[in-house]
Amino acid sequence: MLFKGKIKNQLLTLFVALVIFLSGLNALLGQAQAGTVSPTVILNGQKLFFDVPPLIENGRTLVPLRAIFEAMGAKVYWDAAARKVTATKGNTTVVMPLYSTKPTINGVVYTLDVPTKIVNNRSLAPLRFVCEAFGGKVTWNGNMRTIKIDGNFPDNPEPQQQIVVLDAGHGGSDPGARGSSMNEKDANLQVALKTGALLQQRGIRVEYTRRDDSYVSLEERSSIANRLNATVFVSIHMNSYGSSAASGTETYYYAPSSDAELYAQRDERARLARAIQTQLVNTLQRQNRGVKEANLSVLRNTSMPSALAEVVFISNPTEEGLLQTAWFQDKAAEAIANGISSYLQK
Repeated sequence: MLFKGKIKNQLLTLFVALVIFLSGLNALLGQAQAGTVSPTVILNGQKLFFDVPPLIENGRTLVPLRAIFEAMGAKVYWDAAARKVTATKGNTTVVMPLYSTKPTINGVVYTLDVPTKIVNNRSLAPLRFVCEAFGGKVTWNGNMRTIKIDGNFPDNPEPQQQIVVLDAGHGGSDPGARGSSMNEKDANLQVALKTGALLQQRGIRVEYTRRDDSYVSLEERSSIANRLNATVFVSIHMNSYGSSAASGTETYYYAPSSDAELYAQRDERARLARAIQTQLVNTLQRQNRGVKEANLSVLRNTSMPSALAEVVFISNPTEEGLLQTAWFQDKAAEAIANGISSYLQK
């Protein structure tokens, strides 16, 4: 009886182990069917890598739009106001509105099964539509969970160049805040130009919303960055307050939960603001007023991570005096450039 009982226990143990194995296998298969196991994408024999992995939704594979478009040799543009991505290659123009199932190819409307969407700060869209729009042939291997794309695409597409847009606040007919003997617009421009020169020395492409004492509207400042598909946008200002005692440095970002696109960038926007604030405080040794969030036009309307630095208070006599010296402007520029560089290096 003891021997039979032993056999019984062994059989029971084997049965339980088999049930657990089959349950795990079923869960794994369920994950694959649900699309949590990302498929591999191969373009002209080369595996593509994405910072946000492809996902499967309702039987359709979604991939980061910019990455796949650029891999196919297309130029990509983001229109923040219209909330849409436009890609062009040769005589073909593809327009994909965010959260829409109605993209267009050369003006002709098509209907998708699933809409474009934002995942982890990246716009994703159905892979087959995107590839076939530019003449690609797409095949799916379900057993290997591999998507093969063949077409007339560049073998080694150039990586997207990092672009920093620097925005010297105010300008022209808009002087900004007024100190006892200088206008904010002038200090902003000096620091912005010096910051840009430092970044360019490090091999980073820099564009400006203004290079001289000219007026640029708030909307145009954001549009400049969006048209360039900039990597980051940084607006440079000097602070002001009714009391001359106010002093120090603060940096702003904006990413409210009420705006899906901006909220998807929340971590990146906050990280950019922190990087700039940390460098400014460490370098200038003025009061640390912290990183703050505010609904400012240039932060609200830029489609990439953006920040606005209030370097020091022009209304504070001591800090205005510092602003009038070249060495302090150089230090402020160095701090902002270091903050941006630190962010870009991730």
